[in-house]
Amino acid sequence: MYLAARVALILLVALAHLAPAQVPTPQVAATTFGPAPQAVDTALRDRVNEFFQFHVTGEFRKALLWVAEDTQDAYFAQAKMKIKSFKLDSVQYLDAAFAKARVTLTVVRDWQMRLQTNEAIIPMITDWKIEDGKWVWYYDLKERWLTPMGPSNVEPPKQNPDGSIELPKSLSAEIVAARANAILQQSAVDKSVVRLDGGKPGSDRVTFTNSAQGSVGISLSGVPEIPGLTVKLERDQVPSGGTAYVTIAYDAEDSTAHAFTLQLVTEPFNQAYSIRVTLGNQAEQ
Repeated sequence: MYLAARVALILLVALAHLAPAQVPTPQVAATTFGPAPQAVDTALRDRVNEFFQFHVTGEFRKALLWVAEDTQDAYFAQAKMKIKSFKLDSVQYLDAAFAKARVTLTVVRDWQMRLQTNEAIIPMITDWKIEDGKWVWYYDLKERWLTPMGPSNVEPPKQNPDGSIELPKSLSAEIVAARANAILQQSAVDKSVVRLDGGKPGSDRVTFTNSAQGSVGISLSGVPEIPGLTVKLERDQVPSGGTAYVTIAYDAEDSTAHAFTLQLVTEPFNQAYSIRVTLGNQAEQ
């Protein structure tokens, strides 16, 4: 769920930044220990710049070496976001040994809404620590949600009369999860069960509807190799408000029973929709 929450929240803040006004950087409480030694500070800034440059070029595997050991599994598994540019705004050291720091950046990326590409400006706060003598990005799930792409708002941000954005103050884990779930539930498939008889040609289709504010990618997994079975995904990109069909056809001479579950997965939400398929006259009822 934390991964789904991460992407859903990024969606919210990206939508807020479609307005011309720039969103002020959120204030995050942290202890300040004064200026760090020049060599330490330079090393940190170099590592941050290198890490985010990999997200500009899309070289996400290389970026893994800039991620802390305890965060690498989660980083490897999550959907990646390619950015257009970034700017390191400030560094705040979190301990007297200057071995932990909080880095604030501004990131620019493209965001597609209703078949239009918009430029989104996203403020972001990332945490770094020294591991094996090098600065690496890490996260603490107990304190913040996972994303090297920065903090996002739980509620849709409101625009003030002067054009600035009012960021919500409530960022509890419960609210994050609830808001993420609400966004993910906007999209759906029209059926989760498909039954086709054996011994004669038959087909059915499942309709996926994307109710999110931007386009999503979709893919299928769990398709078995069964003689006479054909599973076809109409397209792999679905615009906001659009639909895509999963067509399941079965043409086998015998009535051998088969049962399996397809998974329709959306990106970047990493949300899976299960479709239970039974084939043949003796398939489960």
